[in-house]
Amino acid sequence: MKVRVLVLVLVLASVALLPFGGSAGSQASAGTTFTAHLSSSQEVQTPPVVGDAQGEAIFHLSADGSQLSYEIMVANIQDVL
Repeated sequence: MKVRVLVLVLVLASVALLPFGGSAGSQASAGTTFTAHLSSSQEVQTPPVVGDAQGEAIFHLSADGSQLSYEIMVANIQDVL
């Protein structure tokens, strides 16, 4: 369970970098910001995941594409490694 939740958060957060997975926030000379809402219902597995875990992932890619910074905020997650 612990590993599954951590993997869920990391996979969903990385999806935010894909044009179809996240929403581009701002495209200015300062770079591009991507955001993604995370929830346990987005994990695909059998049987389905049921839980209240949720979060927000924010990624910022520098204008020249050489640096990526991120912040991941989570709530209602228990027993995370």
